[in-house]
Amino acid sequence: MEITIEYHSCWRNSFLDKTNNEKVDKKNNRKYIASSQSLAKPENFIEREVTIDTVMGVLNRLIGESRKLWKAREDENYYFKDIEPLVTFNDDIKCLSRELVCLRNQNGSMNPSSFSGIYKTTSPIFTSDFSAEMWGLFAMDFDELLNYIVTGEDPLKYQDLYPLSILDRIAELSAYKSQKYDCQAAFDIIKDKFSDEWKTDVIEKAKATQYYCAALYIKFDELAKRGYDVARILSQHGNFPGFSKRGFTKSDFNGKVSTGGKVKVIGNPYIVDAKGTQPEKMLTKADGTVTITIDIDKEKSLELKTMM
Repeated sequence: MEITIEYHSCWRNSFLDKTNNEKVDKKNNRKYIASSQSLAKPENFIEREVTIDTVMGVLNRLIGESRKLWKAREDENYYFKDIEPLVTFNDDIKCLSRELVCLRNQNGSMNPSSFSGIYKTTSPIFTSDFSAEMWGLFAMDFDELLNYIVTGEDPLKYQDLYPLSILDRIAELSAYKSQKYDCQAAFDIIKDKFSDEWKTDVIEKAKATQYYCAALYIKFDELAKRGYDVARILSQHGNFPGFSKRGFTKSDFNGKVSTGGKVKVIGNPYIVDAKGTQPEKMLTKADGTVTITIDIDKEKSLELKTMM
């Protein structure tokens, strides 16, 4: 039995990891890997070709089988169980073309660096009577911060309270190498105080910004004990926008202190820029014909034809 299938503009790339021939469930489903961030990793630009799995997937669809290929193959009554070893194919590609397309993840991921509207500079986060002291933590040098965590001595440094200035300062802090400082005492205090959230067990892996974020919550406790209404800038669960006890998330901060909030990613070009000797890569489409040959007798061929 011979089946000929013509195809046009057939994608020769995959924007999902794994394949339909691998077992998946809700917790271990195929992941979208075509975002700009994902494509920065070479292994996420996946090129595809017609394989026996492709052919068997098509044949199963032709007879009305709608399950994933791996699931159909597990069934004891899988129609092609004895026929599959008798299937061969030839993929005759007539034309290959490259095309620049824009893809969007329908899960609605957020842009990590953008927000809409303008900053709410009159937010209590920036205008409360304790805001200057609170944000002053980030104006400290790293050794000053470590000393504050250990002794509680605050040099009351000045930090510009405009949101962009705060973000610029946090970016500067990420350049600090905590391994160059004596962090043990501060590390132990934070680990003991925030044991449920401070997941870093190895001191060498703790980044400088993690110490600043943890110190922020130490400052909240201190301000509350001194009678300041810190709760007005925290969530119901006691969290501060963009800052956890173990790190900073820029998108969460921008989303909370801007009038329009976070911005969804509207898509990105499916392209990998040229690097060194590696050429630019983008979506490949193919036109051609697949000829499927099934080495079965006439009676079985007629049965299969009827099912299609």
